[in-house]
Amino acid sequence: MTEKTSQRRRNFAPRRTADAVPRQQSMRLSLVLIGLAAGLAVGVTSWLGFLNDQTDSKLEIKSVEIAETGEVELTGARYRGLSPTGRPYEITAEQANEAQDGSGLVDMTKPTATVTMRNGSVVNIRSNDGVFNKN
Repeated sequence: MTEKTSQRRRNFAPRRTADAVPRQQSMRLSLVLIGLAAGLAVGVTSWLGFLNDQTDSKLEIKSVEIAETGEVELTGARYRGLSPTGRPYEITAEQANEAQDGSGLVDMTKPTATVTMRNGSVVNIRSNDGVFNKN
């Protein structure tokens, strides 16, 4: 019986072990996958605006219409942004008309502005009419 058991053992050869796989090949694959993941992470964060310029003004509106003159009429317009010196501001208007000539000028009806000054104080300004220069 011992002879049969020893033959059985010899018939079953061990399969290739994990140590037989070259480590350099698996290391290379790991580095490639890490590099792809890092590139994807940078691409997604820049696409989401993580690396955007904070001096841009942001616009929130309630509704948009095109006037007969071709101007864009914005109802409930709210512009937020930073001044050239880095101070935050917010300008709201009941109605705003943006010209199509690309000048960046926006005519506003009943605008109110909140501006932060250099010393940190906040100034509120109200008017019946006003013009906002987006540039």
